[in-house]
Amino acid sequence: MIAVSAAVSTGQDMRPPHGFARVTVRLVNGTADGADVAGDSVKLTLYAQGQPVAVREGRADAEGKAVFENMVTGNGIAAAAQARHGDMSFGGAAFNLEPGKETFETVVDVFEVSNDNTQLSVGAHHFILRAQGNSLMVTEVMELTNPTDRAISSATRDAQGKPEVVRIHLPAGYRNFEVGEHFQANALVLTADGFYDTMALPPGTFQAVFTYGLPITGEAVEISKTMSMPVADFAVFSQLPRGSIEGLGLPAGRIPGGDAEYFASAAYDAGHTLTFKVVGFKAEYSDARDIVILSGIFAVVVLLGVWRLVRKPRAS
Repeated sequence: MIAVSAAVSTGQDMRPPHGFARVTVRLVNGTADGADVAGDSVKLTLYAQGQPVAVREGRADAEGKAVFENMVTGNGIAAAAQARHGDMSFGGAAFNLEPGKETFETVVDVFEVSNDNTQLSVGAHHFILRAQGNSLMVTEVMELTNPTDRAISSATRDAQGKPEVVRIHLPAGYRNFEVGEHFQANALVLTADGFYDTMALPPGTFQAVFTYGLPITGEAVEISKTMSMPVADFAVFSQLPRGSIEGLGLPAGRIPGGDAEYFASAAYDAGHTLTFKVVGFKAEYSDARDIVILSGIFAVVVLLGVWRLVRKPRAS
């Protein structure tokens, strides 16, 4: 086992401390024939009532373990480990430090890094439309997939030297961009035609969610969506009045118990652009100088509910 540096406290307020425990962080390299993890730096952050209060640092020993002694335990106290392998940081799941236990162990998976981001793809990709005030709101839910046993970065670097790992194209004129699941706002770079993520993508499949608005400036809004990666199952969902979508054919069905209809899904290659229109807006200004939709504003899609429904096998 190894020695661990002293805590860097940021106001360690844990009242009352119920006890102390040993926490072992074990590093596992998930890449076949990957480099040894011995000597990798490990950071353990302590949280009280959801707020970070202390950081302990150490290094993995020959067995890939970093041991942290005398960690405070108690109700409302948790910890999360982070390891740096090669030039990349990897995080583990947070866990509670319950009172009464004297030992805890957590695992952080690390990976070798590949710069070949052409291996990334998208499984299901849902493009969800609704109206809100003078904006057509779009929520995109996508399954990002890294099928390799390496974390994927990119050889393409921006002016600040950051890797352009996952680039997402958004329709022209997008505004009020917000991230939901997976993406971290401080790791994204917004551009005129979308955004790119600068964080490496570990092996596996991850659900990413983000939302933005498109300005309503007339009776119709034209949308061009370019696929950044190969997409296995792209589908458009609409919470607008029936007949609002032109260019996608007739709806394939409606969400049971909901106000949304969906259109036939399809697979697309990277670079393919899907173009369609949203029509039926009233080009008249209200007192607030906003353009309004004829049939009013629909409620927000319950994303997880939609996700589960549409992922059920479709009848042939």
